[in-house]
Amino acid sequence: MSHLALESNGVRIIGIWGTGGMGKTTLARVVYSMISNQFEACSFVADVREVCKKYGILPLQQKLLNDLLILGDMNVKDIDNGVYMIKNRLRHKKILLIIDDVNELDQLNKLGAKHHWLGPGSRVIITTRDVKLLKTQKVDGIYEAEVLSNDEAFHLFNLKAFDKEHPTKDYLELSQAFVHYANGLPLAIEVLGSLMNRRSTSEWKSELDRLREFPERKILNVLQISYDGLHETEKKIFLNIACFFNHKNQETVIPILDCLELHPKIGLSTLIEKSLIKLQNNQLWMHDLLQEMGRDIVRKECPEDQPEKRSRLWLSEDIDNVFTNNTGTEAIQGIVLTFLGKEGAHWNRESFSKMNRLKLLIIEDSHLMYDPKYLPNHLRFLNWHGYPSKNLPTSFLPNKLIELHLCFSNIERLWTDTKSWEMLKKLTVLNLKGCKNLKSLPRKFEIESLKILILSDCSKIKTIPEFGENMRHVTELHFDGTAITKLPASIGNLSVLASLSGLSRKYEKGRYDVVFPGSEIPEWFSHQCMGHEVNIMELFSHLHNDWIGIAVCVVFCPRPHHQIHGDPVLCQLSANGKKFSFAMSTGEMVASSDHIWLLYFLSQYVEKEEEDKKLLWECDANGFRKIGIEINSPNSCLVKKCGLRVVYKKDIEDLNSTVGQCSNNNIIPYEGLKESMNGFHSALLDSGMDEDLDEGVPNNSKTKKSLDSSRISKSTPLESVPTGNQPCWMRAARLYDGLDFGRQVEVKEDINADFNRFPSALTLAPDYLTMAEDCRNDTKCKDSSMFLSPHNLHIMSKVFCERYHHPGLEGERNLRMSFVAQLPKWYFPNHKVCPAHEPLGVGLERQLTRLGKFG
Repeated sequence: MSHLALESNGVRIIGIWGTGGMGKTTLARVVYSMISNQFEACSFVADVREVCKKYGILPLQQKLLNDLLILGDMNVKDIDNGVYMIKNRLRHKKILLIIDDVNELDQLNKLGAKHHWLGPGSRVIITTRDVKLLKTQKVDGIYEAEVLSNDEAFHLFNLKAFDKEHPTKDYLELSQAFVHYANGLPLAIEVLGSLMNRRSTSEWKSELDRLREFPERKILNVLQISYDGLHETEKKIFLNIACFFNHKNQETVIPILDCLELHPKIGLSTLIEKSLIKLQNNQLWMHDLLQEMGRDIVRKECPEDQPEKRSRLWLSEDIDNVFTNNTGTEAIQGIVLTFLGKEGAHWNRESFSKMNRLKLLIIEDSHLMYDPKYLPNHLRFLNWHGYPSKNLPTSFLPNKLIELHLCFSNIERLWTDTKSWEMLKKLTVLNLKGCKNLKSLPRKFEIESLKILILSDCSKIKTIPEFGENMRHVTELHFDGTAITKLPASIGNLSVLASLSGLSRKYEKGRYDVVFPGSEIPEWFSHQCMGHEVNIMELFSHLHNDWIGIAVCVVFCPRPHHQIHGDPVLCQLSANGKKFSFAMSTGEMVASSDHIWLLYFLSQYVEKEEEDKKLLWECDANGFRKIGIEINSPNSCLVKKCGLRVVYKKDIEDLNSTVGQCSNNNIIPYEGLKESMNGFHSALLDSGMDEDLDEGVPNNSKTKKSLDSSRISKSTPLESVPTGNQPCWMRAARLYDGLDFGRQVEVKEDINADFNRFPSALTLAPDYLTMAEDCRNDTKCKDSSMFLSPHNLHIMSKVFCERYHHPGLEGERNLRMSFVAQLPKWYFPNHKVCPAHEPLGVGLERQLTRLGKFG
């Protein structure tokens, strides 16, 4: 009643929306009887859809005018005359108009459902199954009719079945069973209650059994009205949900319906608007009786005892019967088997041979003892969990296949020849997760439409096929749980690759990179070129045994009218014209201006295998070797220039003369290189840096002293947090483990008594402290100049800092700590620094500003 706002003098139009049988008309009649005495004239125009279908809208206009003008039989010449009369003769009257069961917008426009056609204080109530009509008509409010609660349904059923509010004891459980079957649908409750009135308990039991197999026709006929008004693709979507996908996650269903070329985005929206399905917690939900109505439509496609002539099979007994007796036909378009209910079923090997139009096949029962001789060539979506054969049938031509899922199958190879692979022109998803017997894949993938490749837990897969130049749609690669140790050089062809799982851990050590604002490549990079690649020719020398890594610097920016937002930029290394078997990416980041990408590969990272080492140092007839890098960027990114340098041990000797030359918007590209000489975790400043290089840079003795006194290894004291206005992105997993402006700190001793010995100016930034297991609880820190950020600290140790107390905090707070970022101000004199996932403007600076300086 609140939607009507009867106290208002304005014209209001209200819609009541819901599926058939929800009681919309009943509700409208109740409201009509309650408030009709408050208006000058009233009209209830019922069954608009049915009347218009049989006789047109003119009789309805005549009824409306007769009711509201109270002039006897009106002579309405035609529809346009009726519109004119409604528009001109009702604008000064306060009327109540009910327009019931509308299914077309034109019906509303010709029956006066317009604000400026009616007098002040008028109210119009519209009932419909299609909410889009109400939104298009711009009604003032929409009430969605809902199913009855269990108590309400039980009460209504008893009134219809017993003419009283409570059943007798003998009928109590039977009544509850009927109410459960109706699932809150008012129409079903009324029909079934009236049907069972004055019947014996044996008749009630018989009717329940019948309903489970043959739903009540009167109910289905009402429900089917909405289905009959759908387009063909919408009908197919509805039947697929009713037969296969009710209560399934829409993110799972939409790709399947896409494979079937049913345009699900618009189709599902239409079904929701017509109240045939709902979206609840991201799941597609269809009322049980609507589902039964949909399945009944499929059952009526053929005689009762011939399921092989139906378009869809979902009952395990029907599927088992068809496959065992080899009675399949070309009528079958979809099969979904979730559980057969018996182990070791032996189906006829040729049972698929006659299903020429089968597009959808989902088998989730992994206990089938079945080696199919054929698979239908019309398949668009194939998901066979635990596929029992060693390979797919050689006769299967997968040129129409869009998604292939064979998780946890016995497959050893998909096909024994390469011809079938060449036919996968439409395949977008290849999922072979958990196929532990899978041994081989083709030498090269040329699947142009492929987007997702999943080989997780295929433990016998050791190498990845090369990727063709036209594979520009791949966004995800999943290789965790495989024996793969390196990426193919052709991974650079995957220009939109956004996710690579399973190999990141193998490549963490020995490669480091950082992205930050800037536009100039430091002069230290001896080889620089404009554009996206740079190549150098080096004369072979005795220094090849002393090389410790390769440094790369790239300047890139967004193209005009673009912004880099999570787009990976890939770097490939080549030697003597042959691409190496790995690539690196900037990962997800946001950039709207010039940025520098600084990369460094250690020698042991590049020379993973002996063949890589031979390739790297292979020379031509004149004793020269060619080394190069190529940057592959997405359409949104422009690579301006690149720099390359092969780093030798002797280059570390130049450290003292170059550190002091670091400009305000450049990073010294090899601050962390000396650690390569003594292992990944040697302190950078062991090289003997002088105190006069920059203010705040400690010398060796001070560094070692502070490390010893604090019982922290591999660290340098932090004098201050850098300040400035430009953001900088870093990926901590690589950066802070390798480059010395962000060393990973490991506390290996019991520091319960020594925690307060950290340098007095030390600043702790979030996310980068690893504590050993033996560190104690309730550690106290008395240094009032220390920054802490409890919002962004995470626990790595199970016992340390379970509770941390600081005098500057109000009471005690729970802290969890994982890493300490130590960023000397001489390294980033004018840059703010933060973890990779967010710029400092919303990261570290925000946290420190919010918390303030403790003490």
